[in-house]
Amino acid sequence: MPKDLIIEYIRRDSNSFYQLLGPVFGSRSIAKEVGIHAYDDADKQWIGGFELGELIGWLSHRNPLSPIVMYSSLIDVKAF
Repeated sequence: MPKDLIIEYIRRDSNSFYQLLGPVFGSRSIAKEVGIHAYDDADKQWIGGFELGELIGWLSHRNPLSPIVMYSSLIDVKAF
């Protein structure tokens, strides 16, 4: 497990949303590894895994009030 791992929601309205997740949305290699292209649909919630301030993984899901159905995720430092 990475040192100093922090898991938190990435707010869609934050200034850093596309700075953090833009490379995920635009990466063919990530889409190939995950098996599906990650889209920034308005109804998705995003959770990020951070190590020492760097995004090292993410998970997207819909409807935070029900059990999480994961749409896409990746934990792989090399992919970023």
